[in-house]
Amino acid sequence: MDENLLFSSLHRHARGFYILPSPAVISDAERIHRDQISAMIKLLKRYFSHIVVDLPHDFSERTLAAAEASDRLMLLVEPDLVSVKSAQQVLNFFQELNYGDDRMAFLLNRLTKSSVLQPEDVEMVLKQPLLATVANDWPALTRAARKGEPLGVAHQRRRITHDLYALAARLLGMTPPAARTGWFHWIINGNR
Repeated sequence: MDENLLFSSLHRHARGFYILPSPAVISDAERIHRDQISAMIKLLKRYFSHIVVDLPHDFSERTLAAAEASDRLMLLVEPDLVSVKSAQQVLNFFQELNYGDDRMAFLLNRLTKSSVLQPEDVEMVLKQPLLATVANDWPALTRAARKGEPLGVAHQRRRITHDLYALAARLLGMTPPAARTGWFHWIINGNR
């Protein structure tokens, strides 16, 4: 893959970011080999300062190649026992592969006040700090997806949007935006 093929495969969003879509035909993904994944990520790193790869929930050669080429791995955990147990198994697997804890980060996703597990519970079980938490707001996500807009455009004032901005700021080494407080905050975030 060269620069021309790479950029002809990318779709540029109006907000300035690029997306490399999955293959149009699912069976085409099987023809992509481990070395091609590594080479593609290496090439992308030459042109982009930040690359996010959404990996499948398997340990195929392609998934492991992407993980090995990554500077940081973020595991999404939901606040329930099954998800936390799965995250613990993945953590143990990556530790067996000698991935340092500095490469691993945990994100508690879909958090509500009534979640079975709260952030401190997840940290205790995983024996790892959480990088961030993200509020559960499935309706806002669904509406943004239907509109084809990023969540930050479609729902600027929602708690989930603030949580994602704070996460992005932490990943970029910036100071997260201050959380809103007072009655305005209560009205906007009453469904958290």
